[in-house]
Amino acid sequence: MALDSAATLIVGVVAFALTLAITLDLFAALVILVLFIFLSVLAQSFSRGWLFLLGMALLLPPIKLAQTELWIHNSFFIILGIVGIMAVSFGREKIWWGRTGLYFLGMILYLGLLLFISLSPQVKSSNELKILSFTVLIYFSLQIALSHFFQTQKRIKRFFLVLVVIGSLHSVFGLASFWLSWQNSLGMGVTPIKKETMIFRDVNFEINGFLSDSYYSWLGSNALAPLLLITITVTLGLIIILVEKSKQPTLFSEKKEEEEAFLAAKGVDQRAIQKSKKKQLMDSVYLTRTGVAIKKRIVDLSSKKNWKREYDESIFNSRIFLILLLLIQILALILTFSHTILIILVTGIFIMGTLLRSKSLLSFAATLIIILALIFPGFQSSLSSESEANFQSWVAGYERIKENYVLGKGLVPINEPFAPANERIFNSYLFIWENAGLIGLLLFILTLLIYFWETRAVYIRSDGWQRIWLIVVLSIFSQFILLGFTSNVLLFGPAAIVFWMLAGVVNNLKERKFVFKGWKQK
Repeated sequence: MALDSAATLIVGVVAFALTLAITLDLFAALVILVLFIFLSVLAQSFSRGWLFLLGMALLLPPIKLAQTELWIHNSFFIILGIVGIMAVSFGREKIWWGRTGLYFLGMILYLGLLLFISLSPQVKSSNELKILSFTVLIYFSLQIALSHFFQTQKRIKRFFLVLVVIGSLHSVFGLASFWLSWQNSLGMGVTPIKKETMIFRDVNFEINGFLSDSYYSWLGSNALAPLLLITITVTLGLIIILVEKSKQPTLFSEKKEEEEAFLAAKGVDQRAIQKSKKKQLMDSVYLTRTGVAIKKRIVDLSSKKNWKREYDESIFNSRIFLILLLLIQILALILTFSHTILIILVTGIFIMGTLLRSKSLLSFAATLIIILALIFPGFQSSLSSESEANFQSWVAGYERIKENYVLGKGLVPINEPFAPANERIFNSYLFIWENAGLIGLLLFILTLLIYFWETRAVYIRSDGWQRIWLIVVLSIFSQFILLGFTSNVLLFGPAAIVFWMLAGVVNNLKERKFVFKGWKQK
């Protein structure tokens, strides 16, 4: 397997060099190299290969490959979805759809019905409806794939770590671009904006990291800001877990989980085992399903020496390092000059502090408000200006929706023009209503309600590390529900992809009760 992986990597390097020499297209060559690296890692581990390509897709700006109409990041997401669906289809494991996934499937079927109706010669569908249908399908496939690949604590933590790395890379690149006032030909680095007054200087640009400014026409906001909203919250969750772990380290929880994951993969009913009062049943399952090898593995891994070495070697188990990444991401978020998102970030931290009963988090949120007030003398006026612009967009959008509030404007008669792209609604709920009609809006709201209800239900029954991750998800969910009123962040952009993938994490925490055992929060 290792030789095959190395051979794939070598072929990828050769293909990169040949593509660059023949086409002189650096991005086309890089895409080929990334795909070969993906195949190389995939040969070693499906979950790691999947995460690698996901990270690359979240890093890339929305650019087209060469002279084609193929968007590179979309092609990566399609590959991720296909790999996930194929793995689920050909695997023996049970598919955990979850109620959120089922409502998502209902949205897909309804949007597909609208597109089918548009095949009629009397009507036509808007570009927004087509893009929305494709996007929802991608989100659904990624959610199913994540539920399949990330069913253990170690893998879920790895997923969150990738998010932190992505947010940090965007932040570092954006901060460097801000310092140099630099933007490349693809729009990466900084984006020109109206004059923004800060305590130490006045600027007329904001940072966008590697994402460029191409998302703005669909989002109505800086695409980097909502992504950083997620990664900052996740980084806080990792720091909190390290603090709790240092108070009461758990030696056996992560290793016990590996054994139980093995049992689940073999079709053993975990709930039946838990409910059984007969120890003989458990012993027979261990003997018949796991054998001597897996028991030997558990004994070896659960020793304090091995656990401590594994714990200490990871740089992400350093609180100082994570705090540094947190500060870098917060500074980058401030320099996106997304005032509404900054307020929503503080709201999310307050939610985390309240649920965790953490005075430190509540104090941190209050301190952040003071810092924002000091950095931006005109913060309140800028926030009011953003709110007024959002309200005007809502009013204009609702006026169009009123023309056909039941079916929306996604389907119109063949001779009726669509609204210009520059009049697009920047409100996730009104956008759905305008393009998918009242039924589409109701399905969307029901999906969000089920998303919240399942997260809340698992949270109530949880403890320890599991509860902290669920608080992180609840905080992100609350932030994005609010943010959906000011932009299309629930529907488009890299942050929307992560938001809906988190539903897959919640689904795993609901179905697999053995994840994140070990200590209970006091």
